[in-house]
Amino acid sequence: MPAQLHLLNSANQLSHVKRKIESTFVQGLASIEALIKVSNVDVVVYRDSRLVIPETGVGGYSLSHDRVFIAVDPEHFSFDEHFERNFISILGHELHHCARWMVPGYGATLKEAIVSEGLACHFETELCDGTVPFYAQCLDNQEQIQVLTEFENARNAPTYDHAAWFYGSGYLPRQAGYSLGFAIVATYIAVHGFPASTLTNLPADEFFTTPPNKWFKSLAPLTGTG
Repeated sequence: MPAQLHLLNSANQLSHVKRKIESTFVQGLASIEALIKVSNVDVVVYRDSRLVIPETGVGGYSLSHDRVFIAVDPEHFSFDEHFERNFISILGHELHHCARWMVPGYGATLKEAIVSEGLACHFETELCDGTVPFYAQCLDNQEQIQVLTEFENARNAPTYDHAAWFYGSGYLPRQAGYSLGFAIVATYIAVHGFPASTLTNLPADEFFTTPPNKWFKSLAPLTGTG
């Protein structure tokens, strides 16, 4: 069974945009399925302005191979003009996670999570005609140095602060983990030439064959793509 859309709409908060969400889901799923295998996934869409990415009005997460949750804000300033692009990008990101959850899993350590998020960001880029999500290239040179130092100290720890690494809650720049993951995966892709759509099953350790001082340098050809 392919991925199924479920709208949480008992209070009619999404009734006025229901058709737009449904048609965008069908369009996005077709594009995603052309690149990766998607099956038996429930995609739950609900309205919650607190849980969306402030810049896009859409946000999502997946905690297993068979469930994706996507929050939308129909009142967001970009909804009318950019909803389709933003929704499909997030849907692709989360469904890539679902595919990776099957084998080898999202990961329990920081380095595993960093790779999973980097791969999902690269899949967004692949899905959206080369447009890199803004959170995948958001660190300046000084922040890159800080993030690399922190990563080397915590990469193999049995626990890590997920909110700090990916949401900027605390001592790290916002979305640091996405940008670092994107750089690490970019280095692997530059060497081997395989797109993210073909790498869902690759263990995280395979992405760490090049030294850290090479990671962010691999992004030079991608700068300015979106």
